[in-house]
Amino acid sequence: IRYNNMKHRIEDHSRIDDWIENLPPNGVRKMCSWDRFCTFSREPEERVVGIDARVRVGGVRYKLSSELAGLPATLWWGMFDNELFVEVDGAKHGPYFPDDGPIPLHRYRSHKKSAHDKRIDAIEKLAGDIKVPKSLLTDEMQVNFDKQNQEIKFQSFVDPDPFDQVTFKSVVRAKIAISEHIHKPLAKLSPEDLKSIDEILKNTLVKNEVFKAVDQLKLNAKETSSAN
Repeated sequence: IRYNNMKHRIEDHSRIDDWIENLPPNGVRKMCSWDRFCTFSREPEERVVGIDARVRVGGVRYKLSSELAGLPATLWWGMFDNELFVEVDGAKHGPYFPDDGPIPLHRYRSHKKSAHDKRIDAIEKLAGDIKVPKSLLTDEMQVNFDKQNQEIKFQSFVDPDPFDQVTFKSVVRAKIAISEHIHKPLAKLSPEDLKSIDEILKNTLVKNEVFKAVDQLKLNAKETSSAN
């Protein structure tokens, strides 16, 4: 508050007033949720996948798809989770998770902090860095909020979804995921169920919406069979 109410370095008003007067016409873009940010906040690293289709970091190894063995790849390490995506020739694969295989003799697997642990560390660091001036706890600082309280337009956050975690990349991949979700090959479903799934995928490829609609189909099927 103190910094934003200081005089602008060029204009004849405060910094916050300059910001408000120059807002984009469409409004300020909203931030995404913290959980969503954690999924696509990743660091790239150029590596060659081992001939056993594994990569190792910090004593933790990841088992990748067999077709990636021995290939140069870009590893996208999660900064706030333990998921790993791999990019080869522009195609992204994953997510992959730590392999729970045996640990070699005289080696150890370092503990990877969870997103919750990292969040606690960040809060503790922030708490140590923040210094609150005495004036904030008294009436010494008067702030004018008239302009700040004016209505500000917001535009929704557009999810970049670089690793296809929110939306299926194609109808074919969506059907593969549905088959895994219901633990049954789609070929064994009735023509009516297949037609319903095609209708769902025609309307949306958003993963949560697809799975929710498919689950509803299963519930309807159970109710019909019990009624018969």
